[in-house]
Amino acid sequence: MKIRRNIYLILGILFVLVDCLSTLLQFEEITANLASGVYGIGYLMGSQLLLYIGLAFLYGSHRVQQKINWKKHRALEDAFMDGGEG
Repeated sequence: MKIRRNIYLILGILFVLVDCLSTLLQFEEITANLASGVYGIGYLMGSQLLLYIGLAFLYGSHRVQQKINWKKHRALEDAFMDGGEG
């Protein structure tokens, strides 16, 4: 599970960084499209597709980390309960 968490984390960070870089490189084009009203908002939402994918991977990494922590907590609780029966 830790390997999956690391893969999700790396992919999430990579997609977010690529999105930030592409947004900065296209800043003039984005500001020109935003001035044209509704089309600009749609363009901005579409241009952030990599950000959405990156955030989904980061959320997946967070969920895997929660499962890891829950399993550790459950194992510790089971060990504590089994140790008292002897």
